[in-house]
Amino acid sequence: MECKKCKKTYDDSFAFCPYCGKKKEVIHPGVKTCALRIDMIKAFNDNELIDFAENMPKGDAKKIRDYLDAPVMREVYVCYARKLSFNTRVRRESTHKCGHVDSFGILQTYLVEPTENICQTHSYRCGSEFSSESEYITFLICVEKAVLLRSMVPYIGKTVFFTKESIPYDVERMEERSAKAAEWFRSIVDEFHEAHRQRRN
Repeated sequence: MECKKCKKTYDDSFAFCPYCGKKKEVIHPGVKTCALRIDMIKAFNDNELIDFAENMPKGDAKKIRDYLDAPVMREVYVCYARKLSFNTRVRRESTHKCGHVDSFGILQTYLVEPTENICQTHSYRCGSEFSSESEYITFLICVEKAVLLRSMVPYIGKTVFFTKESIPYDVERMEERSAKAAEWFRSIVDEFHEAHRQRRN
């Protein structure tokens, strides 16, 4: 979809624009973006698959097609990894929400890795008034409620869940660790700004 603020295009499954951070307006999804019954077949558990087969129209090709193409209008819970970075080239804090694939990989290690390992530092030379700058990145985990979209279907059971109770991750612990990571990130940004002020003086 296109962001109404910065006009850039990003994945419909994102709740925020990854370029400017503007929250996506809640729009009732149409058939083009909403998950269809035919998309959901591989994601159904045994009971859902049996119910699906029992309710499929019999002996009428058009009704079967209509049944398969019907949108599945339901809310789901989505686990996302959010990346925070302080880009010193432009000297501002920025945010970016990782996609389902990246989020799944981060979720697998988030609870077992030390908090410090989730905070990464990348150095580079930028040719500005300083000889070297750094971009500090930390990952935060957030759980959001959203309408099930077609792009989410492959990630059901990985980053997308039908109920909050079905999330296999320790959300409370992830939120606690996210708060610590955010605090670490903020201290790094504050330290950099203080060092910047001292160099200018």
